[in-house]
Amino acid sequence: LHFAGATITYAELGQRIARVAGALNRRGIGAGCYVGLHVDRSIDYVASVLGILKANAAVVPLPPAYPRARLAEILGFAGLDAVIDHPDTALAPVPGTRVLSYADLVAEAYDAGALASGHPDQPAFVLASSGSTGKPKLIVRSHRSFYHRLCWTWTHHPYGPDERCVQKSTMTTTHSLYELFEPLLRGVPILVLGDPETRDLKGFWETINAWSITRLLVVPSALQVSLEFPGFAVPSMKVVVLMGEYVHQKLAGRAIEAFPAQTSIYSIYGSTEASSTLVSDLRE
Repeated sequence: LHFAGATITYAELGQRIARVAGALNRRGIGAGCYVGLHVDRSIDYVASVLGILKANAAVVPLPPAYPRARLAEILGFAGLDAVIDHPDTALAPVPGTRVLSYADLVAEAYDAGALASGHPDQPAFVLASSGSTGKPKLIVRSHRSFYHRLCWTWTHHPYGPDERCVQKSTMTTTHSLYELFEPLLRGVPILVLGDPETRDLKGFWETINAWSITRLLVVPSALQVSLEFPGFAVPSMKVVVLMGEYVHQKLAGRAIEAFPAQTSIYSIYGSTEASSTLVSDLRE
């Protein structure tokens, strides 16, 4: 993993994950528990996600960028067993919420004792969607559900040598989970980008080029705006996935013209509620 000039190996990441998981278990957090995660995208965020899962608890992403009122609404409704925050994004006190600092969890001595095995159908993530009501709708997704989707990618779009990926989607979306776990579980290096880097579209594409990113999940509207930049040249990539919005026919045509012939371009549209996907190969 690469983030903000820092790099961590799989071995180092594994040690952090084990520390977080062990610390959670010692606090009585395990199977059947739901843990909020109030941490910005970073190496520490990834270690927290995997530590919660390794402890057999479910992850409930709580982006620090959310307005305080929305966070309080979700916390009040969800009744979480705990929330992990970070020194850089401390969670303002919310009555009835048990807050654990990532810094404290990862600083504890590593306990090499074996953690209990989980089950594929136990909750892995709880994603908050407003739907059509404007109120938080909490959607529980299992390990089996996401693994089903990951296997589809690995079967139909297998990773080759020297690939690099990027994780930059909002943490409450399924996009962010695919961006993280599809390459991570195949040993592919991942560049993690924070919100400031993703808001600057020109700078974002410069980073994609500089790091020779080989695959990209991108919101259609972001690609549409990018193609309007004077002199904009798309990078040479293996796979581009337009995800999260309807792809207009004109944008599909422009994408086909803009990207090299060897770039596979897909529109993948599905729901947060299920691990089902409607796929369209734009070149067919």
